[in-house]
Amino acid sequence: DGKMIRWEWAENPNRLTAKLEMTGHGEAIVQLLPSLDGETVISASRDRTVRCWDLVIGLERGEFSGHTEGVLAVGWLPMPDGSLGLLSLG
Repeated sequence: DGKMIRWEWAENPNRLTAKLEMTGHGEAIVQLLPSLDGETVISASRDRTVRCWDLVIGLERGEFSGHTEGVLAVGWLPMPDGSLGLLSLG
């Protein structure tokens, strides 16, 4: 359905509660790639886009397009200057 839901344990440890619902993709999400700090996640979708999400507030931080078919995988790419880039596979 193209949405992501962040679930958290409720006071009852046997039950999860939906905390944030993030929508934006037009088709199914096929992969998620969280950042090491847990605040950001990258999603790859059949809608031919990669999106970056803020997991703390539940907002989309960016959309990357360019694939002519669905995106199958994403990965972090360490750059020579110490920053992180992103790879996507369609």
